[in-house]
Amino acid sequence: MKKYFLYLAPLLLLFSSTHLFAQADSTDKTIRVGLFAPIYLDSVFANGQYKYKDQMPKIVIPGLDFVEGSQIALDTIRTTVPVKVSVYDYKSANQTISKLILSNTFDSLDIIIGSVGPAEFKQLADIALKKNIPFISATYPNDGGITANPNTIILNATLNTHCSGIYNYLVKALPTSKITLLKKQGVVEERIAAQFTKLNTGNTGKPLLSISTNLLKDSFDITAIEKQLDSTRVNTIIAGTLDENYGKRIASFCAVLSKKYTINLIGMPNWDGIKDFSKPDYKNLPIFYSASFYNDEADKWSVAIKTVFKERTNGTAMDMVYKGFESTYYFLSLLLKNKTGFMFNLNDKSYKVFTDYDIKPVRNNSKSLTPDYFENKKVYIIKKINGQAIKIQ
Repeated sequence: MKKYFLYLAPLLLLFSSTHLFAQADSTDKTIRVGLFAPIYLDSVFANGQYKYKDQMPKIVIPGLDFVEGSQIALDTIRTTVPVKVSVYDYKSANQTISKLILSNTFDSLDIIIGSVGPAEFKQLADIALKKNIPFISATYPNDGGITANPNTIILNATLNTHCSGIYNYLVKALPTSKITLLKKQGVVEERIAAQFTKLNTGNTGKPLLSISTNLLKDSFDITAIEKQLDSTRVNTIIAGTLDENYGKRIASFCAVLSKKYTINLIGMPNWDGIKDFSKPDYKNLPIFYSASFYNDEADKWSVAIKTVFKERTNGTAMDMVYKGFESTYYFLSLLLKNKTGFMFNLNDKSYKVFTDYDIKPVRNNSKSLTPDYFENKKVYIIKKINGQAIKIQ
């Protein structure tokens, strides 16, 4: 149990009070940061006692990692401007967004940085608009239906943006291949297919690429895939679904058929977390997917973060640690540099960590003058083959 206390100890200090960074006697206005993450401390402790003997519940780890990454970023930033950081566990009964609104917590904040879910995203976006506070949504890949909200910045690109990134890769790298989009019945699947059709017709109404779309039943077999293939051409199969089991079924059949056909298999951004694709069953099958975040963990930032994280927690830094670090370091540094012009300098490369942010206003109504939100449009294309994932675009 010792290593879990090593992990929780520095974070509990942050939760226990608001912490001041930089010089307390500075004449500059104090920058107040609200850091939001799902820690589930109510589930980990009972009457002040840690409830687990030799393990930590998996549900708490992503939020803890995100906050620890942010903590490392705060320790890295060098500034003479006072910075006060308050960490909120919005899964705690006393720190729900609704209760924080009632206690006027947001009245004093200058920026909100959060790893949030659907409900909290909408609540924080609404309060950010009302209070005119920048809200950095670091991990949630959705716009939550918000409109006319120029205070919200989405870092984890939406599904439409990922489809655009995949389509652009097809145009550049595989324009003459036989392209087939396979999908199941479903609202999300219809949305994906419609987005590829929209991208392919553009403003001219004439398709740039030849893309066929085929609906397959959930119980499809290998012959349903083989019917889509041409032995004389390079075949590109797009798995147009977020259903992992359906996608893995497509992939498993493509792996078998790749011994007879030349196949490039393209999946959606959630394929980043499918560990099965590293198994020998998928040997020599090129699998592609899109990602808003890529880190090969070989750069100077990664090495430093891994070292500090290991020293503090006796653990291994995972993606959420890096995301917590990057979102906090990048955007707090921007705010310290541009206190009045923050929203006009979102793509300042001075503080780049891992991601080549390409943050743009999104207007779902082209006639609207006010952006519905800002979104990171940078999408990487990752190629995974024989267990190795590399960034190719």
